[in-house]
Amino acid sequence: MQIAACKTYHAQSAGTRVLRMPDGKSVFKIYFVSIVGRDKPEDYEWLYSLYTQDEFENAFLLGGPRASGLSSLFPISPRSSDSRLI
Repeated sequence: MQIAACKTYHAQSAGTRVLRMPDGKSVFKIYFVSIVGRDKPEDYEWLYSLYTQDEFENAFLLGGPRASGLSSLFPISPRSSDSRLI
């Protein structure tokens, strides 16, 4: 077995929001998280993300999940093979 060092997992909060869904019952607390200090920050940091936090929020609202809970959202890489929102 080979053991290799992993990349840093130093996280920084990039914001939080409370989303009340159109059904009037479901509520989500959204945590936007950036993993900093890695190569290719566009893959890990909201500042360089392909989508804005507002775009994620709108896609989440349109997706129609129902529940009470939380979501942790990381940026989508512009090179991702699947760059669809939700």
